[in-house]
Amino acid sequence: MIEFNLNVNHKQFSMPYQCPLCDYVGDSITSLKKHFRKRHSNNCDKCGFKGQNVIHHYMRLALEGYEDHLIFWFLSNGFRESENRLELKEEAIKLVKQKLFINAPHRNKLRVKKSKII
Repeated sequence: MIEFNLNVNHKQFSMPYQCPLCDYVGDSITSLKKHFRKRHSNNCDKCGFKGQNVIHHYMRLALEGYEDHLIFWFLSNGFRESENRLELKEEAIKLVKQKLFINAPHRNKLRVKKSKII
């Protein structure tokens, strides 16, 4: 009989993401999106745009090819309004993972706490 007792901490599998506009680091894309909507929803810190329709500003510049604004659009949840833009959403997710993921390979290791082989 083989018995393994794995000590798995879900925090070990979380993937840290850095906010593109400040020093905040979230443990998932979801937490980064919540932070972004709470802290960066009234203006565009990248280009100085101020106004109530900042999501529309992000969308307009994202459609013109600005990668940073595509990321901001995704983080501000702008894709909820436009589900027909699946390709752009996939591109935004790819960019977020490439540009904002903090590489921390030690977080993905499984640790075997106790093993017993009979």
